[in-house]
Amino acid sequence: MLTEALLVVQGASSQEAAAKLYLGVKTVEARLTRIHQKLDVRSRARLATACTGLLGGRPGALPAAAYR
Repeated sequence: MLTEALLVVQGASSQEAAAKLYLGVKTVEARLTRIHQKLDVRSRARLATACTGLLGGRPGALPAAAYR
């Protein structure tokens, strides 16, 4: 799940993330939906902000809740 979020935070579309990870687009979208729910965000822009804010300004990682 984390890899999908990181790709999206870096600007990849669901289709691009799916291709890079050898997953189906629906799989990527389902995982992103779960991450959005756990972090209580509603958009990719907010996901990027949440990821950056949780890392003290370092984009690229997610809080412990995203690991479950």
